[in-house]
Amino acid sequence: MSQHSRRRRALATGTAVGIGWLGSLSVAACSGDPDQPAASVTPAASTPSVPGDGTEPVQGPSAGTSEPREPVLPAAAWGDSVRSAKAFVEYYIDLLNYAMVSGDTEAFRAASSNCEGCDRYAELFEQTHEGGGEAQTKGWAITYTSAHSVRKSVVALVEIDAARLVLKPSNNSAIETSPSESYSLKIDLKRTSGTWSVTNLGSTS
Repeated sequence: MSQHSRRRRALATGTAVGIGWLGSLSVAACSGDPDQPAASVTPAASTPSVPGDGTEPVQGPSAGTSEPREPVLPAAAWGDSVRSAKAFVEYYIDLLNYAMVSGDTEAFRAASSNCEGCDRYAELFEQTHEGGGEAQTKGWAITYTSAHSVRKSVVALVEIDAARLVLKPSNNSAIETSPSESYSLKIDLKRTSGTWSVTNLGSTS
């Protein structure tokens, strides 16, 4: 196993979201994958309006073949209500998708606060792109979410469809693939400096 693969395995295993979407990368290496790579994700610049009833289906990020664009925090994510926290979760998943395919993790890190799992995802994305690699995928899409207040924070339970990922870790490395999968996530949020931030990103299983 290469040093890159060992490092990705360690990151995926140690991440709070220790789920197959990243963990399988270290064992799914192949060369000359016959399938066409998926289109790079272009996260939606805004998120749909979110009803305030606590539980509802939500729209996932859009995808396209153009260069990835950094998502913009939507107006719906401002404020201190559960509704605004759920809108922030959608924005955060868009940031994760953008960081994954661009390697630009500044906004993703800024939207996190003392979140170990979030930091490890950011490290993985940074290391992939700094080594001359690239990731191609339609990214994560939220299919369902619910949220409730816990003291001064909000806990969101999110259903995710993660699209197939094609990863080339560096210029001279073989292509690695990970199949599409679905996950149930728990995302904890708190108010930091007048806005929401993610303090935990983990699997509910």
